[in-house]
Amino acid sequence: MDSNPPQWGPCPFRFENIWLEHKSFHKDFNSWWNGTSASEWEGHKFLWKLKNIKEKLKARNVEVFEDVRIAKNSLHRRIEVLDAFEGFVS
Repeated sequence: MDSNPPQWGPCPFRFENIWLEHKSFHKDFNSWWNGTSASEWEGHKFLWKLKNIKEKLKARNVEVFEDVRIAKNSLHRRIEVLDAFEGFVS
């Protein structure tokens, strides 16, 4: 019996606040936004820009932050170990 829920497609995009703290984020975001163009309806242009920025942010996450989710999971496991140790010592 498997207690893990089934995966029904790609994970939703999640914005990490740490990205905002990176020294070049605002400059890069501005260039990504202005560098994307489409000659379609305004709504289509907006969606195209969002899609492009999402891909850029995902790549930046891996390049600069070495995938934040992995680091978060590692820190959560470390906290659990310390909590367990604290409970054992008390």
